Amino acid sequence: MLNKGAVWRSLVHSAGPDAQERYRAIVARARLEGFAYAPAKDLMERSREERFARLERIASSLEDKPTTKTGTADDQQLFSALMGTAEEPLILLSDLVSEYEKATLDKRLKMSEAQVHKWRLPPTRAVRHLIDVIGDKPITAVTRADAIRFCTARRLPVALKMIDAFVRRSECVAACTAVSATDQSERADISRLVETTMT
Repeated sequence: MLNKGAVWRSLVHSAGPDAQERYRAIVARARLEGFAYAPAKDLMERSREERFARLERIASSLEDKPTTKTGTADDQQLFSALMGTAEEPLILLSDLVSEYEKATLDKRLKMSEAQVHKWRLPPTRAVRHLIDVIGDKPITAVTRADAIRFCTARRLPVALKMIDAFVRRSECVAACTAVSATDQSERADISRLVETTMT
């Protein structure tokens, strides 16, 4: 039989700096202990028996246990898992593509590495452009004003090209009109010259 404490102690230290991984480890720890993870505010809506069972599980893990750094980290994770104190981390725009990839892994199972790379390019490029315009922020903090700013920024190069083309066309029309006017005046001069020589 597996030593649950040893497994979870290793997970506590291997979770690394990634907040998403730490949160997933806490949710998995709650499942391992026989409970579904629930945020602290939702626990108050659960039955009294379930809340007491969670507290008893925490108390039993603390009984006759020497305090060590590893044990403290394990106890903190257990407490967070059963009492719902871990908040789900916010997903930043810079993590959006990788989180989407994790959520839709089944759609790329039959793709080769080259196909996955090609699939990844458009969303990565779009997110990079979005971050360039509005900055890297949690996806829940993106506002309508950010979306308008992004759309405006994306249309601006196209609008500038259209304005440039219009100006060039206008200059061309003006030049053609000037040449045409010059041609008409020259034709009038030539016709006057021909008339004077014939008379």
